[in-house]
Amino acid sequence: MNRQRLGAGALVLAVLALGRVVTDRLPDPIDVLTATVERPATLREPLSLHSMDVTITELTGAKSMVNLGTYETTPGVWLVFTAQITPRDRDLVAPYAAIRAPDGMTWAAVGRSQVYCDSAIPGLPTQCIGRIEVPPDRLTGASLLISANRNNQSYEDMAVLPLRVTENELQTWLARTDDRALALTPEGLEP
Repeated sequence: MNRQRLGAGALVLAVLALGRVVTDRLPDPIDVLTATVERPATLREPLSLHSMDVTITELTGAKSMVNLGTYETTPGVWLVFTAQITPRDRDLVAPYAAIRAPDGMTWAAVGRSQVYCDSAIPGLPTQCIGRIEVPPDRLTGASLLISANRNNQSYEDMAVLPLRVTENELQTWLARTDDRALALTPEGLEP
């Protein structure tokens, strides 16, 4: 009987140790619940996200641009996009937009980089235009990210559009300076 107790005790300890190993290898449930879900996007194709529908309609770039009447240049390149967004259940104040390089480094639309949207009412489409300043050598393999909430992407899903910028496109964008600058106006983008 003593041997049986010893065997049962050893079995209980082995099961507890195995349970600990399995538990340590599982992801944190909070991280899983709050993680942003990335959805692949295609240029000019509608994509349904949890909080909004989004269609990225145009993608271009320039070395200089006129931003609401102010001439601005960058040592990098302005990546400029337009999108049609239809919020689902709440007003859209300011969406999140960023460029993510293949190594994970991101440049978000804050500061000189910005996203402008018409007022957005749930169920009604609105036009947005954004510009993100990024080093030109980081565009190869990069993606455009768009989500409904600028301040917190937890519990949200995100449109991820691979940029696929060719060397010829990049050189055209870098040549857009001075009189060939892009114009960002309240009505939209004027090349």
